[in-house]
Amino acid sequence: METLNVSLSEFNLRSGSVLLKHSETTLTRGLEPGEVVLLQTGERFFYATVADITFEIDDTHHRLTIGPEISESEAVEVRRAAATEADAAPGRVDTAELLYLLRRVRAAHEQTASRTRRLRANGRR
Repeated sequence: METLNVSLSEFNLRSGSVLLKHSETTLTRGLEPGEVVLLQTGERFFYATVADITFEIDDTHHRLTIGPEISESEAVEVRRAAATEADAAPGRVDTAELLYLLRRVRAAHEQTASRTRRLRANGRR
């Protein structure tokens, strides 16, 4: 899993999206649509997913969807897991990606539970 040091504005965080120029990153390879990356902005860490890629003559632009924020200790674990699993077989899900997927499932569950509580409180089932 790639780690990108980026500057995220409040607008980026509200909209849940950021556009990066490949030339302004330290990437040694291109990103793939659907690939999960780790964003670091100052002391904050976020998962992000490559939503779109645009190719231009002079650069490549990556549109990233900003996902859940994680703690610094979780980011350290994600980086460690990514480093030890860099040689994993193609198509194999590594620990960092699994942690990301579990976090997404937890967020979806919490959102569904919250909606269910609101519906029940309003007398709907």
